[in-house]
Amino acid sequence: MLNPPLRGTWPETSAALRQQWPRLTAEDLAGIAGDRDTLTHLLRERYGRTFGEWYRDVTEFDKRDVWAANMARVSLGIPND
Repeated sequence: MLNPPLRGTWPETSAALRQQWPRLTAEDLAGIAGDRDTLTHLLRERYGRTFGEWYRDVTEFDKRDVWAANMARVSLGIPND
């Protein structure tokens, strides 16, 4: 898949996005609906920088969620697959 959607449930992910990048509005988040490219374009409009720089940042943001979930599994005694 060339443009994978953001991971996680959208309500949780959108709240984390708003916390990470407060210039995103509720309307922005409704329009994004998990689409990585739309988010990247909006961040570029709101904050500047290049599309590639933002795409990398969005990917890192998405990976942090997965990393946190995996760490929670270990702390709960659930082995990672």
